[in-house]
Amino acid sequence: MNVINNLINVVFAWFLVQLATAIVDKINNNRELINPGLLKGQLNEVIFRLVFASFCAVKLLGKADQEFLKCVKDSLVLYQGNERTENLTQLIEQL
Repeated sequence: MNVINNLINVVFAWFLVQLATAIVDKINNNRELINPGLLKGQLNEVIFRLVFASFCAVKLLGKADQEFLKCVKDSLVLYQGNERTENLTQLIEQL
C-alpha cells in the first residue's frame, strides 16, 4: 500500500510541475497582453480544478479528514468561476 501511495504522490507531483510550467510559459508568452483581472480568473480556475482533483483523489483513497474537507470547502467559497459548486459544497457538509 505504501508503494501505491508513493506512486500516487509522484504522479501528482509530476502533474503539478507540468501545470506550473504551462502556466509560467503562458504568462511569459503573453505578458503584455494579460489583464490582471483575466489572470486572476484563470488562476481561480486552476485552483478550483486542483482542489477538485485533490478532493476526488483523497475521497477515492478514503483519506478525507475534517481539516482537509474544511480546506476544500473554504476554497469553494472563494471560487468565483463558471463551475457550479453548490452540489460539492453540500456533499462536503454531509461528510
